[in-house]
Amino acid sequence: MLDSSVIPQANSLEDVIRSVEAVSRGARTYQDIAGAIGKGERQGRYYRLAGEQLGMLRLAGTNHSELTESGSEFLSLPEEARRLYLANAVLRNDAINEVYEYIVSHPHCVTEEIASHLISLDVKSSIASRRTSTMIRWLLELELINIDANNRYTVNFRPVYNGYAMEVQDTNGEPDNNQETQETYRSNSLVSEIRELNDIWDGSLSTEGDGQITFQVDAAARERASVNHQQLVTKMARALTRKNILPRSNRHIDLYAEDSDQEHIFEMKSCNSTNMLSQIRRGIAQLYEYRYRHNKPNATLWLVLEAEPLDGNEWVIHYLVEDRGINICWSLDEINFDCPPQCRNALNDLLF
Repeated sequence: MLDSSVIPQANSLEDVIRSVEAVSRGARTYQDIAGAIGKGERQGRYYRLAGEQLGMLRLAGTNHSELTESGSEFLSLPEEARRLYLANAVLRNDAINEVYEYIVSHPHCVTEEIASHLISLDVKSSIASRRTSTMIRWLLELELINIDANNRYTVNFRPVYNGYAMEVQDTNGEPDNNQETQETYRSNSLVSEIRELNDIWDGSLSTEGDGQITFQVDAAARERASVNHQQLVTKMARALTRKNILPRSNRHIDLYAEDSDQEHIFEMKSCNSTNMLSQIRRGIAQLYEYRYRHNKPNATLWLVLEAEPLDGNEWVIHYLVEDRGINICWSLDEINFDCPPQCRNALNDLLF
């Protein structure tokens, strides 16, 4: 059942942030907040409550608001990092997360279907009818979901935080229909918990398999527990962000990015001289599968390695680039990536 008290009543996410900023400048009462954002006193209550629901404001006394630690941290961030932080704060709200997860499992649903789902969770019909649109508006503003010409919703890729290492922990929950391991990402700094998507398929492709894909995805899930793997993900996310490219991820894809009109899918592989070839083989299979299952036929594929293929493995560069059409690069130092000459222009265009 869903507690209706967690459902936001503030229609504009932008004005919620303005309310948090107002408190940082000394606004304390809901009347102060209302005046700062140019709304009536009743709306001042709604927007103060929304700030509390996002964990950025708290009541320190009767009608006396102050910033939380999260609110202060949010306001200290640069603009793009603010947006990503906010996306995850929104998804930690039980009501909005319920809407989001419904869209994950019911792609191409409409507003009325989402409202009916909330009613099934014991939310009053009048509240569900009014507030479903508010929560959808927040998700759309943050590009966590998409809307098509027929006003039907699908889930977008979930943003990842640039510049912050993430530690991965597996949960012990029941497996989903694909028998895939559920994962929880925990950020060392900004985010207490980021739950990844179960799926982002468009509903037109059956995910029933013969067991081989399931094994492969399970193996990929285990690899995400590797510190070295997460360092590669984080470093590439930082590099993309420096070019004002928003890095995204979901449960399967390490990183996805759009640069102008070109889409990119990245698979990271921690590796050494003993497992280099096996990791590359897995990466090739995963990249092809993800491009197909996510219906991204024109996406550029990138295999990102922890180390350069050496010691007799140099042949894989020609195989990947010339035969398979997959770009390859590897970690050079704590910040930079290197690549073979065949990929130099593509890597420079993407990161420099």
